[in-house]
Amino acid sequence: MTRVLSPTRIGPLALPNRLAVAPMTRVSATAEGHATERMARYYARFAERGFGLVITEGIYTDQGYAHQPRLSDRAQALAWRPAAPARDGLAPRAFDPALLSPLGDLKAAEFETADASG
Repeated sequence: MTRVLSPTRIGPLALPNRLAVAPMTRVSATAEGHATERMARYYARFAERGFGLVITEGIYTDQGYAHQPRLSDRAQALAWRPAAPARDGLAPRAFDPALLSPLGDLKAAEFETADASG
């Protein structure tokens, strides 16, 4: 257990421990794909409770599902600022990269279905 709670580094990032929150897709963004205050509170709780690394969410570059967070324009990017756990003095206890997920396979399936139907 000592190793899990010991500080570590990932490149230039000094983390207080090896506890991490994996990226999740919770479809709790606005209809436009913007991060919300609810999402900010959700991720802040992990940082406040001592997780050394918080990987916020699967963020998509294209429209996939309803209320899925996206990162395809400036407004969507700016909406993530309040959702970053490193805000409000929680750093260096938290770092907030995101998992960017292009919808290549899903989009390709749409095109294949459209091509098949003529």
